[in-house]
Amino acid sequence: MTDIQTAAQPLNELLNVAHDRPFSLLFANYSYLVGVAGAIFVIWALRFLITRRLSLSEQFLALPLAVSLFIPGMVNVLLELHQPGRILHGYLYGWDYLHTAFIKWAIFLLPSLLALIWWMMMQSVRDGLRQYWSSVPAPLRPVLELVTLGSRHYDLLHQTVGIILLCLGIVLGLFATAYSGLFLMSEHGIPFWNTPLVPLMFSLTAFGAAAGCYVALTPLLRLGTDLQPGEGCEHRWVMLAVALLGGLLWIAWPWWLGHFGTVADQRALALLHGPYSGSIMNQWILPGILLPLVLLLLAGSLRWARVLAGLGLLYAAYTFRVIVVIGGQALQRSGTGYLAYSPEHAVIVDSILNLCFLLGWVGLLLWLLPMASATDKNPEPGEPS
Repeated sequence: MTDIQTAAQPLNELLNVAHDRPFSLLFANYSYLVGVAGAIFVIWALRFLITRRLSLSEQFLALPLAVSLFIPGMVNVLLELHQPGRILHGYLYGWDYLHTAFIKWAIFLLPSLLALIWWMMMQSVRDGLRQYWSSVPAPLRPVLELVTLGSRHYDLLHQTVGIILLCLGIVLGLFATAYSGLFLMSEHGIPFWNTPLVPLMFSLTAFGAAAGCYVALTPLLRLGTDLQPGEGCEHRWVMLAVALLGGLLWIAWPWWLGHFGTVADQRALALLHGPYSGSIMNQWILPGILLPLVLLLLAGSLRWARVLAGLGLLYAAYTFRVIVVIGGQALQRSGTGYLAYSPEHAVIVDSILNLCFLLGWVGLLLWLLPMASATDKNPEPGEPS
């Protein structure tokens, strides 16, 4: 029997070359967009619960950005499956089998989070909606009333119901940051994914990218308004914590694989230290750990340093997901299989269209929503609206 297994091993390696990966870069796109959107909302909600006011324009810009990330992220699921009917089938018939697959929890939790963010976004610009209502053509007012969920008529953000919904949204936002990592951790047969470090690192990098959005992107969307000298400094500590913890975990992960891992874990370590070492250093460690640490520790009080650190975290959060998704599947293939890997043309085209979709939503929401006027007119807690 042993001789037969030995003789069959070269044939097994040859067949492994032809095995397709079950997940493409579209899964990394999905993980990145939905995770960062969830983290942006969590930061926004926590800041509101602490300050109980919405006077900073970056807070108004944060929710449109979260929505603009979330919608293209969900589109990636349909692109990956190639069968939208499977999602519909899950909604109609999947409730009796929620215990059989982790993904079934996401088909209603993630859309619920998107709906909650959309409602919070409309509540944020409630005063602006009331001011612009008279200028809206009469035929379009019912449509606007539906799209805005009638937010101009009520203010629940400062009420008990709004606080409860914010706390629920924080829980759902944390789920969104970790879900794709939890999904990979529950996949059978890929030891590189079957560790709690995957969802932990996905959540951590999502918060780093979210802080990077606040620091690097929202000032660009201020449309020429003045920034206060210290505005955005609070996100410096989020980015610094992400870079520091990410670096420590990345040191601890290979150490654990080398000392306590199985044979499959040893193969993963050889892959990380071998063929993928250059990509990991250039695409993850340098922009996502070393650059933010140096900039934030030495010049974190300067806006340009925070912006560069934020851009580095935005970039590295995506490349880290690509490394984990593609690298985990490469371990199940032969050496020729993972060394010869290149993204499919259709996946690249879908990713480019996805980026255009994202930018389109950002532009549409910033054009339609009356955020600038709401920024200075939102009342303090306890003041009449």
